[in-house]
Amino acid sequence: MKLVLISDLHSQRDCIGFFDTIISRENPDGIICSGDVTVDDNLEFLEKVFDLLKKNNLAGYFIWGNADKANVQKKILASDYNIHLKSRNIGDHKIFGLSFLDDYPEFDSTQIRDSIFVTHQPPIKKNLKLPSVNAPKYHISGHLHKISTVVKYPSTTHIQVPTLMDGKYATLEVNTDKARFKTV
Repeated sequence: MKLVLISDLHSQRDCIGFFDTIISRENPDGIICSGDVTVDDNLEFLEKVFDLLKKNNLAGYFIWGNADKANVQKKILASDYNIHLKSRNIGDHKIFGLSFLDDYPEFDSTQIRDSIFVTHQPPIKKNLKLPSVNAPKYHISGHLHKISTVVKYPSTTHIQVPTLMDGKYATLEVNTDKARFKTV
């Protein structure tokens, strides 16, 4: 199973073309977006992204980031693509999202055990170094724009997704445990 990982589109028109190219090139089973789809309340841009998913009959898994304001957050929450504080399945794999650490009080770590966990903010690395029975299999994050890394920790693999604004994205082949960074 192949998933495309994107982050930080920031309402850039080029990202719509990038997104379309990536879908054609990768033929993924689904797309995970780790936030900052828009800037402010750009609902029109969000709709264009959602329309591409619908047009290509693709599963989408979205959280919002710090640049996505209230109306965009509400639109994501109301969509079939929302994973904020919500668990969804793709094949045999569970995906769970947490947009911001502000929502941490509502979060139960047992919800992410062996999952694909998606956050906008990167995790605290010292916490990843500790073994955990409730660790996700993968922790995917955005927000850092120019940084793209895959680091295997004792209990999880952290994938830091680069920004789609720069034409960068990642793929994750869950069945073979391979993550790759690519340029459109």
